[in-house]
Amino acid sequence: MSDMSSSELPVRLEKLHFLTEDLRLAFTLSRAAPDAWTGRLVARHILIRAYDVIAHSRLLRRLAQPYGSVRAFHEAKETYARWFDEYFATARHKLGAHMQDLDFGLRIELWNDIETSKIETFVDGAAEIYGTLASLGLPGYIPLPPEPAECATPAFTSALIGFRDAAPAPRAEFAMDPLAGTRPGTLGGRGGTPIHERASQLALVARWVAWDRETLARFESFPRVRRILQARLVTDVVSFADCLMTRPVAAHAPQAMAGFDHLLAAEGGPSVTLSNLTAAFRLDAALDRLRPVRDSFGGHFEVDPAQSLGDLITRVDGTDWADVVSTFEILRAAFGAACMERVYLYGYVADGEPVRGGVPSPSGHVAAYDPAAPAPAWPTLRPTPDWTADEFRIAIEAWLTGDEGRRHEAEEAIRSGLSRNIGEEFTVEHSIGLGTSWRRCVFTHAHFAVLNALRTAKSAAEFGQVLELLLTAGRGYPNRAAETLVRYIDDISNITWTGPALYTALGRVAEWDAARQIEPLRAKAVSGQPWDLRRAAILGLFEAFVRYEGLHRINSQAVSLDFGREVEPWVSHLPLAQELELLLAMASGFWKSGLDVFYAPFEREIRAVDDRLRTLVGDELARIGRPERADAARKLIAAGDHVGLVLLIAEPPTTAEARKLLELARDGTIVTGRHPQNGRNLACCFWLLEDIDGALHIVERLIARNPGNVDYELLKLELLTNRAGSKEAVLSGVARLRRDFQLAQENLARVAAIEASPEP
Repeated sequence: MSDMSSSELPVRLEKLHFLTEDLRLAFTLSRAAPDAWTGRLVARHILIRAYDVIAHSRLLRRLAQPYGSVRAFHEAKETYARWFDEYFATARHKLGAHMQDLDFGLRIELWNDIETSKIETFVDGAAEIYGTLASLGLPGYIPLPPEPAECATPAFTSALIGFRDAAPAPRAEFAMDPLAGTRPGTLGGRGGTPIHERASQLALVARWVAWDRETLARFESFPRVRRILQARLVTDVVSFADCLMTRPVAAHAPQAMAGFDHLLAAEGGPSVTLSNLTAAFRLDAALDRLRPVRDSFGGHFEVDPAQSLGDLITRVDGTDWADVVSTFEILRAAFGAACMERVYLYGYVADGEPVRGGVPSPSGHVAAYDPAAPAPAWPTLRPTPDWTADEFRIAIEAWLTGDEGRRHEAEEAIRSGLSRNIGEEFTVEHSIGLGTSWRRCVFTHAHFAVLNALRTAKSAAEFGQVLELLLTAGRGYPNRAAETLVRYIDDISNITWTGPALYTALGRVAEWDAARQIEPLRAKAVSGQPWDLRRAAILGLFEAFVRYEGLHRINSQAVSLDFGREVEPWVSHLPLAQELELLLAMASGFWKSGLDVFYAPFEREIRAVDDRLRTLVGDELARIGRPERADAARKLIAAGDHVGLVLLIAEPPTTAEARKLLELARDGTIVTGRHPQNGRNLACCFWLLEDIDGALHIVERLIARNPGNVDYELLKLELLTNRAGSKEAVLSGVARLRRDFQLAQENLARVAAIEASPEP
């Protein structure tokens, strides 16, 4: 035997031993999976490693021949290869190592064909192949242990039990991926065009990556299991990238596939989001870091004998997995933003959202991974028509204090209860001018429970949570919500929390021509009331008026109530600072969801408000000694950027009036417009109020909506320089920016300033 062959044999033998052990450990993990979907997600690794066993066994045969007969080894590996080609070759190539196009029905069939008895055959078959070499006395041959070493440790056993018990409660959800029908309780809505096919594949791989990350965190402390999950993670991230952005390979290469970017460009023109990403983000460089790990350990197992098992493990363990995740998050955000550019792709952004008020019919495509396991649980609707107020009280407590699962279940029950037509009847009188009408409504047991929760709230924060629950879960029944709030206000002896939030909430649901609902707002909108309450009441009246009159103007194409006559008394004879607060809130209020549809009917009145704002802002800028900002203020008013206007007036926040404007922008009283710059301005308002965490939350949302935007990435780092203990995060973020983004000269100057900033 040549020296080269003698040195190659131990390397190949060690790799085959590793693959066999890897298969057994992955199978152990898949058998502990909490459901069929999770079991098959683990089993994808087995399909990939089984293919690797075939490749490595074939390369080992000639090296083992000098040591004796390899007939049994040869027959075992070729039988194994025939079985693999028959059962799982297509699934491995198009659902495991890659994400490639498949017939819709065939993909489901291949997925459901992955089940324990077939998978176990390939796990045991690999051990059989390796075992046939035992009698040859090969140098470096190590017998397989009875079971993976991890299985003998209490820590791993405990982790497996936790994994098995981790199944979420069954729930109905909206799913856009092509395997949605194989999971219980999914409601799919994907289309059949090439764009929809690619988008659904991306939705599927995004689900896989989410699972990879969650399960990796669970088994992080077990190195061999961790590497199994890391192999899946890097493979899935690269597959996502190849589906999103067309890979530059030869037209007839096996990997050739039109990415989402090319499909979008062919139908309606290039995606702005993906074009911007390509211009700003060094995607090829990022994939050049990831693809070698994917090719040598994830989608394949390196066959080159020059790279030992130790070399491969060193490469995996030395990989910057935060880089892998960061790359995926940018690509995932880009996919979502690109979908939002086309109406027919909006559904893919909603993938994973719960289905409310119904449960999809059982699907014939849901198949067990382990035929001996119990049938999968299907989500059910929980009937609530006969619940008492006390039962709803318990549900509200669960919503306030429970985990995500309990909160979701409680919210669904409360939502259902608030929509029932069983309870105490009450009448709403609508009267305006000479006309009067009456509407019969129902105050349900759920509304009684919410009313009691408002009365017994232990803090202003809890009171605000219950208010929001009433407004969101009770959406569609404004008269019931308004009656709840009016009853709270009427019961003077039980009022604990009377802050602006109460009157803001009432303004969101009160009807302008319903005196019982409007009078509490009018009572607080007069002079002599604390200004915070008065401002909230005036803005509540304004919102109710715009909804009522705006709907009339849309329906009748005529003006019924005069805006100036109704609104002017609320803002006349106010100090400049108070009038400015109100007009900023009113002018920006037309950006608010629910009021934005009334912009056109009130366009003339909005221009009048803007004219008055120009005068007030000019006076205010002159008063505080910054008249040079007046021209910029006029441009912001014309652009509808009222939060930017706040920033212009209030920076630096050296007065109480300036801080109040910033606070009104922070709490949403002054509403952010829809241009991304408005979001940046809002983050800066939080920053000036020294609410760094709040500002970071906004900027992270901006980054998610505008992937590849260097300005937002830099703003995030600039914010972090103001938070104690964040220096390491700042420096790693700077290094990532320099590595991953195209930086203009002005951006490099900002980067240098960030690097030089001292720890706060």
